[in-house]
Amino acid sequence: MRLLNLRVSYRVMGLALMSIASCAGPSNETSSRDSGASLFDQLEAAQGRHVRTGGATASDAEPASAQMRELAVLWKSFLDQQPGWPERREAWCRHGDAARTLLVENLVRTMMRARDAGEGALFHRCRTELLEHRELATALFVEALASHRGDQVLRNLAAETLAFFGPGTAVPIIHAARAADERGQCALLAALKLLTHAEARPFMEERAVSTASFKVRIEALDGLARLADPESIATCRACLLDRDPSVRRFAFKLAGALKSQSTALLPDVLAAWQTAAQAGELELTRAARWAAQQLAGRDFGADLARWPRGRGN
Repeated sequence: MRLLNLRVSYRVMGLALMSIASCAGPSNETSSRDSGASLFDQLEAAQGRHVRTGGATASDAEPASAQMRELAVLWKSFLDQQPGWPERREAWCRHGDAARTLLVENLVRTMMRARDAGEGALFHRCRTELLEHRELATALFVEALASHRGDQVLRNLAAETLAFFGPGTAVPIIHAARAADERGQCALLAALKLLTHAEARPFMEERAVSTASFKVRIEALDGLARLADPESIATCRACLLDRDPSVRRFAFKLAGALKSQSTALLPDVLAAWQTAAQAGELELTRAARWAAQQLAGRDFGADLARWPRGRGN
């Protein structure tokens, strides 16, 4: 992938930016903001690999070129909130695709560190700036989720930022999920469901009734419950009959969200409730009763015989 090739070719440059910025003179920024290390360095570090990250010194990197020094000055101007950043951004991006990749990686890394440090203003400034590079940043976050690198905090941040970027991220997320392994699919579905966008529904329905692991399928069902699209009624019915209890539990959650389909769906929920009760599945019977209550508009009690077949009857 070309993006990865750019990252590898610019790792030394990232180290140089960090080193130059740290020697550029006094600044009000904390040391955690001066790092030029990439998102992928942090992801790899989270896996315990030995990589060269923010702890590097000037002696660790090659001598800085004029271009490296220029980018370091530009980066410091962003951190220091100097006026004229849009023009400086244009100057940075004129150095080509690899330089723009480096800028996006710096923004992502700084955004993550700002969140960890509770620096809300810097966090939001970085995230807003990433909107100017949405396509490239989306590719970075999607790849990180698909390859399930980093910890849960980092994956949550990636998913939240993709949702912040808007519905346009649905297509690359779905495309990556089709080729990802189980963990990657779960991470990408977790991001997809935050979008609550109708474009995601067909793919999540496909995953919900697939032969994938229950972990993938319940993420899909959870996403469908967030959408609460009446078109998901067939998927809900199929999953209410599933052999896996976890899938059935999330199917009850989806059923409870499909209140506009109460008359059509309530009999299926009551039948699945009866099956769970006969099998002694207490957690499922509680989930079924909750779903039935959502569909019927009130709770008719634990006796299934007292429940109507349509809303409000």
